[in-house]
Amino acid sequence: MNQSATFTVVATGVPQPMYQWKKNGTVVNNATSSSFTIPSPVVSDSGKYTVTVTNSIGSLISDTARFYAQIKTVSAGQNHNFILKTDGTVWAFGANFNGQLGDGTTTNRLAPVQISISNVQSITAGWNHSLFLKTDGSLWACGSNSNGQLGDGTTTDHSTPFQVTSNVLSMAAGGLHSLIIKSGGTLWSCGSNSNGQLGDGTTTDRLTFVPVTSLSNVKSLAAGYDFSLIVRSDGSLWVCGDNVSGQLGDGTSTDRSMPAQVTTMSNVQSAAAGESHSLFLKTNGTIWSCGNNIFGQLGDGTNNSHLTPIQVGSINNVMNIAIGANHSLIMKTDSTLWVCGWNAFGQLGDGTTNNKSTFEQVTSIAKAYNMTAGEEHSLFLKSDNTLSACGDNSSGQLGNGTTNGQLTPTNVLFQ
Repeated sequence: MNQSATFTVVATGVPQPMYQWKKNGTVVNNATSSSFTIPSPVVSDSGKYTVTVTNSIGSLISDTARFYAQIKTVSAGQNHNFILKTDGTVWAFGANFNGQLGDGTTTNRLAPVQISISNVQSITAGWNHSLFLKTDGSLWACGSNSNGQLGDGTTTDHSTPFQVTSNVLSMAAGGLHSLIIKSGGTLWSCGSNSNGQLGDGTTTDRLTFVPVTSLSNVKSLAAGYDFSLIVRSDGSLWVCGDNVSGQLGDGTSTDRSMPAQVTTMSNVQSAAAGESHSLFLKTNGTIWSCGNNIFGQLGDGTNNSHLTPIQVGSINNVMNIAIGANHSLIMKTDSTLWVCGWNAFGQLGDGTTNNKSTFEQVTSIAKAYNMTAGEEHSLFLKSDNTLSACGDNSSGQLGNGTTNGQLTPTNVLFQ
């Protein structure tokens, strides 16, 4: 964590009090002053801390101080999710039939369980596979590998994370393909390529990561079910893959096997990709969208699909975007959450199953820190560092210990 945690108690008395700190009721060796510091906390330091203050008159036990690493971010796949804590540990829940949770089994998890990987700085979950980026730049993967999306040269599924490559800066996981940015801003891809989503000029699947030599200075990525969105460091937008609904935003419905620039877009900060629609966040805080809009997921007040990105109303001051299969989430700079699109399972969290064609605020969550969207569910990380979820729960992806869906955000069973 590169930080420390300090507990302090104030006690006065004659004679001078003595101190003994305990963790979960067990004495902590050499912790005998009024302050106790954990220099660089790790997950094993989590627990309940008390101090016993003693002098010749008697002794008192302090109130309990609870210390846990906080949630850093969350990531959702089709029906599975990950929680990344600030100490680099990872917790998983939801669907696991391909081993995508990385816990060594293919058993669904109805509540978060810790998996055996550490020093993780970011996670991205695809449809049924998962990618982990460690602090040393190494890329690890697990889950479905039917089309080589894990990049290990095989089509064998893996139920525990294994190292694939190194010198990675960022990554994205789609339906059956994976994208990474390596040191120097180079783009690499692997997995399914039936629609040209790997961007290598072919429609041939790749079992190992291959370079996309036509692009350089890549800043960020988004992977849809079978298409890819690429933002370069100059804010330009490049796209490839399936385009049947206009999700590439190039004004056509023609697939692209090599990245093509969307010339109508500039100053792009980040992109998000769903099943067949796309969202773009510009540096000025405005939102733009294109592609399939049958459920209102583009947020423009209609159900009309668009082949080129359109600005979404007068929405501004946006700082983060996320997409499910057919619904969209945004978080504004004031930490409010706004949603639109498909709502058949309550994934918009408004207490109904009515689709929304314009972004509406999730009023039950006053302030958010982050959010993510799966196929038919949504996760919201609140400013108090608690996690809520809503929508489909058939595989336990809401993490509440059941398989009952929720129409409003409900707490995930996690500390």
